This record gives sequence, C-alpha cells and structure tokens, in this order.
Amino acid sequence: MPLGLGLLAALVLPAALVLPAAAQGQAAAPAASAPDVQVYMRIYPLSGDTLLYEGLRTVRRADGQVSVTTTFKRPDGTTIQRTEDVYVEATLAPVVFHLEDLRSGEEETLTRGDGTIRMSYRATGKDAPSSGAVDAQAHQVSTATVMPFLLHEWVHLAAGEEVAFRLLVPSRQDSYAFHLRRVDGAAAPPGQLTVRMEPDTWLVRRLVDPLFFVLDLAPPHRLREFRGRSSLKTDDGKEQDLRTVYRYPDEG
Repeated sequence: MPLGLGLLAALVLPAALVLPAAAQGQAAAPAASAPDVQVYMRIYPLSGDTLLYEGLRTVRRADGQVSVTTTFKRPDGTTIQRTEDVYVEATLAPVVFHLEDLRSGEEETLTRGDGTIRMSYRATGKDAPSSGAVDAQAHQVSTATVMPFLLHEWVHLAAGEEVAFRLLVPSRQDSYAFHLRRVDGAAAPPGQLTVRMEPDTWLVRRLVDPLFFVLDLAPPHRLREFRGRSSLKTDDGKEQDLRTVYRYPDEG
C-alpha cells in the first residue's frame, strides 16, 4: 500500500485566494458566498522543463465552507485524475475528500464525523476498499488545508520558528507527524519565502523526501511553486516527485 503523501502536490491549495487573514495568524472570517476562483497548474519533472501534466483547480466559498475541485490532464487533454475537497473555512477542519485516478482505478476518501475522521483506500485491481478512523484533534491537516495552515502560521514561519502538525493520509487510514520550517540561503529566491515540509519520524523520511513550497513574501503570499512527491504517478503506477508551477487568473 502506498504511503499516500503524494496527495500534497495534487492538492496544495493556493490558500491566499481563500484565506486572506492567514498572514496575520488568524483564520479568515467565513463569508456567506464568494465568486468561484480558478487556478492553473503546469507540472514538470523536478529537473527539466518537459510539460508532463496540466491542472485546473476551482475554489468555491459558501456558507462557511471552502470547496476545492481539481482536474489533472495530460498535455493532449486526456483527464487522468480528479479530486474534490471540502473544509470549514474558519477552523480548516476537513469535511470530505475524494480522489479518483482514472488510469489505475485507485480511490481515496475522507469523511469527518462526530469526533472522528474516517478514511478509506481502494487499491488498483481491488473491488472493496480498506477503511479505518482516527480521532479528530487540533493541528490535524488534510492535504487541501496544508497551504491554509501554512499561511495561518505565516508569522511563526517567517520568524524562523518550526511549526508542527499531523497530516491525514487516507491510504493508510492514519495521520503522521510533520513539521514546517523556513529555508534560508540560496534556496530562498529574492522576494520569496521557501518553506520545507518534512516528516518527523525516520521511517517516513526514508520513504518521502522533504517537500518545498515557494511563496511570495508580499501579501497575499501566493504559492508560486511546489516541489515534491505527487499523487500523479507514472502510467505504470510508480511514485514520482514533480515540480508544480501555479498561475493565477489576474496574471494572464
């Protein structure tokens, strides 16, 4: 069974579009509704400029919740993966998550209940999913809320402090301890802040290399690039680390 941490690259949300108060270390006040926002993604190997995939993400805010739907395609237009996430805007608590890979048939789901979070995973070639649950707790992050959480902790990260959280992983029906920390030196381009995300345990670190987020220093701290493990596996089902570049509607 895969670790499932590759969901990060697929689901990293340009939260500056939906969490404007995050840079002040506060959750945004929920809005009744807001216009849909679309964000475009171009996905490359970690090294090189060969376009491998394209993504379109639609962010919708209504009744105190944020809904994020994403479609990934090959450059020829063939859809290969779809995801849907819903979370509570004020608290970042996950409500529901679903991922479907149209090539392999893999599916992952997450549903929040009373005090628990239920998760399931259906592997390639399997008719029935495996499932389990964990207790809901503070600083527990789903893949769709990694970026909103990062922005909520912006003041601490910009000051060089380490921020800890637990990442929910539906393919394992469990959560894992991670931490975020600012990267200094050559890895921090002028006018931008690079944040490194790394597992706390040595076993997970053996499976997944650190992941990197590159954001604008200036508000609203837009995410410009993500580098790391992706949910978009190769056609023969192998995990891959990729580079995702984000483009926003008002930038042409």
